[in-house]
Amino acid sequence: MTARRILMATLALAAMAVPGAVLAQGYGGPHGMGGPDGFGGPGLHRFEEMLPELVTILDLSDEQQAQIEVILDEELPAIETMRDQLRDAHQAFRANQQPGVFDEASVRAFAQSQSQTHVELMVAGARTMSRIHNVLTTEQQQRLEELRALRHERGHRGGPGAGRGRYSN
Repeated sequence: MTARRILMATLALAAMAVPGAVLAQGYGGPHGMGGPDGFGGPGLHRFEEMLPELVTILDLSDEQQAQIEVILDEELPAIETMRDQLRDAHQAFRANQQPGVFDEASVRAFAQSQSQTHVELMVAGARTMSRIHNVLTTEQQQRLEELRALRHERGHRGGPGAGRGRYSN
């Protein structure tokens, strides 16, 4: 993996320290609704894949790494279940929609039915990231915050103009 990719993976992780970012990254990913199933993208479920880079960049001790792995083992199953529920409901809803037919009541009812799962997913993500944050030393927490600020400065995806959509100025 190139140094730039490692940095970007770490910056993505750093952004998840903010609960809103956890929710967005948890199922939305970098392309809005994400991959082919509509719920792709990096998030807490990708944290395990990014842990080796985090170990290097933050210089995590073996004990810290073990503590983080325990946290992930405890938290990720519930997060994955909620993500799967949201994905499956979204796929079913989309399958039942007819192109060119807009039923506002149906859309509102579906969105309302999903809201509690979204809340629980956001809470679980924020709790997980808080627990991980508490495993880090003050210096590691500061480094993570610096990376998060750098990521924000670069438009969340890195590089000039990142994060601008088709309809942006």
